[in-house]
Amino acid sequence: AAAAGLVLTAAAAALFGFGVQASAAKPPDVLHVGVAAPAVTYTTLAGASRTLASSQDKATLLWFVTTSCPHCQQGTQAIASNIDALAAEGVRVVELESYHDLGSTGPSIAAFGRQYAGAAFTNPAWSWGQASQKTTRAYDPGGYDNVYYLVGADGRVTYVNASPAATMQTLMVAVTDLSRGFTGPIGPEGVPVPAAPALAGLKDAATGKPVDGISCSTNEQLLFHVHTHLTIFVDGKAADVPAGIGIAPPRSAQTSPYGSFVDSGTCFYWLHTHAKDGIIHIESPLKRSYTLGQFFDLWGEPLGPDRVGPVKGKVTAFVDGHRYQGNPRAIALGNDVQIQLDVGAPVVQARLIRFPKGL
Repeated sequence: AAAAGLVLTAAAAALFGFGVQASAAKPPDVLHVGVAAPAVTYTTLAGASRTLASSQDKATLLWFVTTSCPHCQQGTQAIASNIDALAAEGVRVVELESYHDLGSTGPSIAAFGRQYAGAAFTNPAWSWGQASQKTTRAYDPGGYDNVYYLVGADGRVTYVNASPAATMQTLMVAVTDLSRGFTGPIGPEGVPVPAAPALAGLKDAATGKPVDGISCSTNEQLLFHVHTHLTIFVDGKAADVPAGIGIAPPRSAQTSPYGSFVDSGTCFYWLHTHAKDGIIHIESPLKRSYTLGQFFDLWGEPLGPDRVGPVKGKVTAFVDGHRYQGNPRAIALGNDVQIQLDVGAPVVQARLIRFPKGL
C-alpha cells in the first residue's frame, strides 16, 4: 500500500543527502508490505537502548515523526484516542522522533508526547524514543516527516501509511485483520497467506476418482483457466485453505522464500489449490460453470447454510464484497471471483485482495 500524506523536508534532504522529492507520480520511498522489519535500535526517554527486533512478542505500530510536523501532532492526538482499542487488539505503539528531527526545529519527543498525547502519554501500550541515523535510514529511506508501519509478531510489515489522524479508519481495519490472522506474508502466488491454522486437513480429500462429474487428469487442463479466491473466518478468526486440495496424492511441493507450492501429484482435478493462500485454480478442458460446493466435495468437507467443513454454525457468505443470499454450495466460481465464508460471530466485514498480474 502506498503511504499517504508523506512530506520530504528540504532539511532532511540536506541532512541525509536525499535527492528525491515526494510527488504524486513517484511512490513514496518506504518499506514494502511483506518484508522483514529491520532489527535496529532506538533510545528510550530514559536513555536506554532498545532493539526493534525482527521477532516481537506482539504486533507493533512503529511510527516515525518530526516534532514540528502538524500532521504528527494531529496523528498523536488520534493515537491517544485509539490507544486502548489498539492495545485490545494486541498492538503496542512505538513513536520515534526521526534522527535530528530530520533537520527541523521542534520540541523534544518527551515534551511533544506530553503535549499531544495528554494522559495517554504514560499508557503502558505506548513507548517513545529517538531513532538513530541508521534506524531512520532503515525505516524512512525517503526522509519523510511522518510514516508508520504495522509490524506483526512475526516481524514482517503488514501495512504502511502516514498521518494517523487521516488514516485511522484504514489503520484499524489493518489492525483487526492482523489480530484475526487474515494478514500474512505474501505467498508463492503473490497473494497473502493467512497467519492461521487450516480449517481442515486433506485426509478426506479426493484421491483420483471422479467427483461431481469432475475428473482427475494426469496433466493440468488449461483450455479454461481462471482463479477464484476463498477466505474463511470462524468466530471472527481466519482459517486457511490448505494447499493440495484437488491434487491426488502422493503430492510433492517446491519450496521458496515465499512458502511451499504443491506442483505435482498423481493427477489434477479441474478445481485445485497449489498454496495456502485461498486461490482456487479452475483449470478445465472445457468452459463450464463450477460451484463452491463442488470444490468442498473435492476437499471432502461438508458445506451448507449452517456448516463449513468441521465447523457448525450460521454461515454468512460474501461474493465480491456483497452479501450472498442462498446456500453457499451454489456460489459460482469464476475469473477473479472473491468468496468469503463467515461461520458464527462476529461476522467480519468482507475482505478483498488484489489479484496479482498473471494470476
